[in-house]
Amino acid sequence: MTDTNRAVYRTFNIKELDFQYSPSQWSIRGSPDEVINKHVAWLVNGSDRARKVLAESAQLNVRYSTLEAKVAGGGGGGGAAAIPADSSETALDLFFPPEAKTPEQRAKCPLVIYIHGGYWQFLNKDASSFMAENFCKHGLAVAAIGYTLAPAANIFEIIHHTRLGVALAHQLCPGTTAHLIGHSAGGHLAAMCIATSAEEWQAKYGVPAGWIRSATLVSGVFDLRPITMVPSVNDAVRLTMADAQVASPLLLLASIPHDIHVIVAVGRHDPEEFRRQSREFHDNLVQHRGNITDKTQFVYCPEDDHFEAIEKLSHADFCVTQAVFAVARRV
Repeated sequence: MTDTNRAVYRTFNIKELDFQYSPSQWSIRGSPDEVINKHVAWLVNGSDRARKVLAESAQLNVRYSTLEAKVAGGGGGGGAAAIPADSSETALDLFFPPEAKTPEQRAKCPLVIYIHGGYWQFLNKDASSFMAENFCKHGLAVAAIGYTLAPAANIFEIIHHTRLGVALAHQLCPGTTAHLIGHSAGGHLAAMCIATSAEEWQAKYGVPAGWIRSATLVSGVFDLRPITMVPSVNDAVRLTMADAQVASPLLLLASIPHDIHVIVAVGRHDPEEFRRQSREFHDNLVQHRGNITDKTQFVYCPEDDHFEAIEKLSHADFCVTQAVFAVARRV
């Protein structure tokens, strides 16, 4: 008989660990189902509005299959694929401020690349442009990128497809600077992007060193090892402990360039484990950077849960939005 009270990770047994990695159960806004339904509706409605309001300055459903041949051999370790077949998942939507009409004007718009969450198995780029209207109003361009979801793709394929999205954004906007934003599982993917070596970015994806200037990691997962013990997540993602060792940004801090500005944000009503992971990732990154803090920033959202911490990017006065604006305009 299995001892369900036995601690399997830190002090948590299986049931407790599942609770720790179930953000909807920590919200004070309603039941888990209500919170998730409201969150999805917010993302979808905001993204639908952005596509309508910004239609004349948008490029929609640009497929990764349009990438130049120089990145076709990409993929790296872990059995990742090359450029995937045409799919609505492996595509991006690109939005520019309406007043930026020429290539020269658009090159002056910092480009925010948004990577959605959903535990690597839910959501898509069609629900990922909810902040575009706000950001474009303030002079930033936005690319909402997708990736093949689990279980159809493994974690290494998902990471690779995310890099392809970044590569396509560069191909479309080579003259600007890039600023990644990732939420939840997207925070993990954004962190994996900045932990990718300059050599790999250039050789496999055609992205030059220094193009990615910042990454904002909102309520992210930076250590995948506990996820291997959470069946409600891992039944679809199928992570092994060996996978988690290779694909955990917390274990790759030395690979993150010191000149990339990193913002780590988390909400008060995020689960305890998400708050711990965010703080641990930030603090350890500061240590790896010689305790120099000018390019490593922690943002605490005192009123927000896991979902509000990203939904409020549609508000210009939100603390995370303000941090992104400040960095994108400065670097």
